[in-house]
Amino acid sequence: MPERLPDLLDAIAREPALAERLRALEGALAHVVEHAQPTLCAAIARAARRRVWFVCASARAQEALHNELTHWQPDALYFPELDIAPVEGALPDPEAVAERLGVIQKLAAAPIKNAAPLVLVLTRAALSDEVVDEAELRKLELHLARGKKVDREALLKKLGDAGYEHVPQVTARGQYAIRGGIVDVFS
Repeated sequence: MPERLPDLLDAIAREPALAERLRALEGALAHVVEHAQPTLCAAIARAARRRVWFVCASARAQEALHNELTHWQPDALYFPELDIAPVEGALPDPEAVAERLGVIQKLAAAPIKNAAPLVLVLTRAALSDEVVDEAELRKLELHLARGKKVDREALLKKLGDAGYEHVPQVTARGQYAIRGGIVDVFS
């Protein structure tokens, strides 16, 4: 039966009157039973003709909604909050930063109109987090291709400018190591 649910959601989205009523519900799911929210969110996402953001009250609620929503909307994006330690100058978790950058790149690359809706699940707190500007993100992009020659010093400078940490051995995202003629990067 679960494999039939996407067909049902598509049928609902094609029904103009029902699709319009679902769009009117956006932002007002608090009164819906928690276990029904992912199904309703999937129906809203399929009825939408634009990007849809589902804003959750907490990280726990965000994770629960995203996990269930991906059954019907497998490409739903999860935008994590930045966990910044209360210590002055502490850096956020590189895994969360990498995940956020991946989502930002997808948002920047996807057309806003006339495409399959892009679904984003985030928290209220994440809405207030600063994100890198699209133009700044483009400046930091570095495309490497097999067989293509790259200036080593320019590559190392670019990695440093992008916030990568030079370490003896790469073990986590945001690190790079130099071993002879090899530059090992964990993007």
